[in-house]
Amino acid sequence: MITCRTVASSLVGEGRIRLDDPIERWLPGVVTGNGNDGRYVSVRQLLQHTSGLYDATGDLAAPRSADEFLAHRFDHYTEAQQVATAMRHAPLFVAGRTPTGTGSSCPEGRHDRLQSHGDGLGWRPGQHPHRPVPLLAGGRPRSAPAARTGG
Repeated sequence: MITCRTVASSLVGEGRIRLDDPIERWLPGVVTGNGNDGRYVSVRQLLQHTSGLYDATGDLAAPRSADEFLAHRFDHYTEAQQVATAMRHAPLFVAGRTPTGTGSSCPEGRHDRLQSHGDGLGWRPGQHPHRPVPLLAGGRPRSAPAARTGG
């Protein structure tokens, strides 16, 4: 999440994108359907969590037992799957106009999901010319950790 913001800030500084550009300009056809329209959601709104886009994690079932948690704790949904899930829902509110008292509609991960579609920006993780922030360089786990052996 911070990595995406950092990269977006770098791209803005380089003049490659503008914060007020519509998402549709850079991710054509990604934010569409059920009232979602990337022409009316800006890069700024996406990064500030004021896009109104549905949070796909709302469709995930909560584990009902410890065994269910253990069985599914490393389930993985691709960014494309998460964006597709979000697009099956109407926006939560008009982009830029958050409901009173909430300030935002999404957890920190939504723009990470959309960044996976970011070929139009000419950026892919690990390919930006700027050095990564050391604490974030390792990324987040994508699968179950390797089994520990010994001691």
